Amino acid sequence: MLGKLTEHQFVRILTLCSNATGVALWSGDVQTRPAIKNLLLRLPLQRLSADLSHFQRSDFLTPSFLSITHLDIITMGSKRGGWKDWEILTSLPKLTHVCINKNVEVDAIHNLLSQCACLSLLVAVITPRSHRHAKPSGSYHTIDDHRLILVDNYDITKMVADWENGANGQSDMWDFGGLIRDARNGTRLFTQI
Repeated sequence: MLGKLTEHQFVRILTLCSNATGVALWSGDVQTRPAIKNLLLRLPLQRLSADLSHFQRSDFLTPSFLSITHLDIITMGSKRGGWKDWEILTSLPKLTHVCINKNVEVDAIHNLLSQCACLSLLVAVITPRSHRHAKPSGSYHTIDDHRLILVDNYDITKMVADWENGANGQSDMWDFGGLIRDARNGTRLFTQI
């Protein structure tokens, strides 16, 4: 959901779509209201793209979050973006794909890769501020893991089109990232007949 929606409109849409497994909430601060959060936590989510800064640790342990496989995080935790803010993601047993659209410390990225049991792809969107050398963790480029894909900052129109492609069963950022990961890992992309 993108645009200037009122809280009432959000509630109506989420109420009517009570079986939605894929949700993208990109609509300002309305999405942070308790009524919206409560409805979101009742959905059988598998894919979510949203600002998670208003979620508590206990929210991540609800059935909605425990069933998520693909999580696209607009923002979450403190401005510092340290491991303490991100550690809760290791509790999500089905989480295979993560995209982080926020600057976070390199240690947090490294720990997600090493501690999320099923994680097969982590996309980190690089913004100019994330090129700085965070103390003491260094640069994203120092992480040697084929599952980490660094993407230059892209605009919202590309994000919307990409999300729509995925929702319609077409190739999206997850598919493209998977191809890069597999190529880095030496996985054969085609089978000979």
